[in-house]
Amino acid sequence: MYKVLYIEDTENNRILIARKLGQSGYKVLTAENAEEGMALARAEQPHLILMDMGLPQVDGWSATRQFKADSSLSHIPIIALTAHAMHGEREKALAAGCDEYETKPFQFARLLSKMEMLMKSPDSTGRADGVTESPPASQEDAWFQLRHDLCNPLGNILGFCEILGQPDQPARDQDVKLGLRAISESATQMVKTLKQTPLEQMSGDEIKNVQSQLKQQGARILEINQTLIDKAAATQDTRLHQDVTRIRESALRVANMVDAMLFPKTAA
Repeated sequence: MYKVLYIEDTENNRILIARKLGQSGYKVLTAENAEEGMALARAEQPHLILMDMGLPQVDGWSATRQFKADSSLSHIPIIALTAHAMHGEREKALAAGCDEYETKPFQFARLLSKMEMLMKSPDSTGRADGVTESPPASQEDAWFQLRHDLCNPLGNILGFCEILGQPDQPARDQDVKLGLRAISESATQMVKTLKQTPLEQMSGDEIKNVQSQLKQQGARILEINQTLIDKAAATQDTRLHQDVTRIRESALRVANMVDAMLFPKTAA
């Protein structure tokens, strides 16, 4: 059985990916920061590492360089996981030493394909040679970070909706299925808005309009989600209740960031 280490600071992300990879036959180890991940990698020697690039303190770029500089770990392939889908981000990940790159919320089948390819390849030795330090943060970086911070919990929402629709779930009423579909559609629309809108080029009024759209979709998710939580409690559906509660936690994170207008200021 292949062993995968997932380094991610958000608990719901770790729960979601560990569950999905476990269903695909992998043994999954998780760590919430780079230091813990490096210690676990030395002890367990995983076949592959999934690295969140938005880690606090020591970020994924720096952590990858540390892994590739360690002779006991440099042979382990690393896939960068990031919400940054802009031009040049893949090259930046490869320059840091990552062997592959995947954007959040990712297509799970595509991620599995990349994992399988790397674990079967004898040449996955990383790209640490000639690595340069990351450039200083810029205004554009701030927008990238905003997308990352919002797409992370949105990816969780989509992932748990997908899990709750899988065949191994117990039979549920049609209104539960429709509710999950509506939540998934709203979260998908929010991701599209964030990834397709050139926020760094927009005026303050235009950004407020985008914020209004995000608020409406976020409020819809929370409203439908509360109905599902009540339904799960009334029917004593423990599995549904656990996962829709996790969806609510992620939806509240999104709503709080949008409501607080955590948008970087655009240049004059």
